[in-house]
Amino acid sequence: MIQSFGPADNGRATKIGVHREFSITLPETRTTGFRWTIDELPPILEVIEDTSNPPTDSQPGAGGTRSWCFRGVGTGRGRLRLSLQARTERNSDAAPFELTIEIVPD
Repeated sequence: MIQSFGPADNGRATKIGVHREFSITLPETRTTGFRWTIDELPPILEVIEDTSNPPTDSQPGAGGTRSWCFRGVGTGRGRLRLSLQARTERNSDAAPFELTIEIVPD
């Protein structure tokens, strides 16, 4: 079973087995120009999938989600950092989403 993380896991530390996958899903309102980006990707992880999920409501400004699937590719410890930014602003004041990941041997 794949381990999943969301907004409530921000700032958490976790252990994942090497070659195991995990996912992160965060709310995103692309229609207002705000999108999640990966700021820090430690070398012990690789991105398997990056998906933007549209809102289920068709009203203007309705929010969807952004989902990633990552795989541990080597043992060690690192910080995964994502930030919510407007397309026109590279330095947003929005709080980042961070996970400290430790990849351990199976």
